[in-house]
Amino acid sequence: MTNPGLRGIFAQKMRFYTTGEASRVLGVSGETLRHWVRSGKLNAAVTRGGHLRIPEIEITRLLGERFGAPIERIRMRCGTCGKLFMVRGDLPYIDLACPTDCAGELKEE
Repeated sequence: MTNPGLRGIFAQKMRFYTTGEASRVLGVSGETLRHWVRSGKLNAAVTRGGHLRIPEIEITRLLGERFGAPIERIRMRCGTCGKLFMVRGDLPYIDLACPTDCAGELKEE
């Protein structure tokens, strides 16, 4: 179901997506995402609780295959907590709220 080589990735600083986040970014259902993991089209790690976590590099790879172009990133800063985020610029913004608990509005830098 998952690539055993991904176990060590948790020790690295890498962005992981939940199944819901990844399915929204890729524009597919959660079931399609789980099918891709089972079929080997998408590599994923599994938490101790049995939940899938998809590395950002896998999301980027799939988007590149689907759209055939590198993904532009846009720097955005939260107006409340001040944290900086890199937001994909290839899809329309659906939610510009800060992903932290502060839920402030993100503004392009």
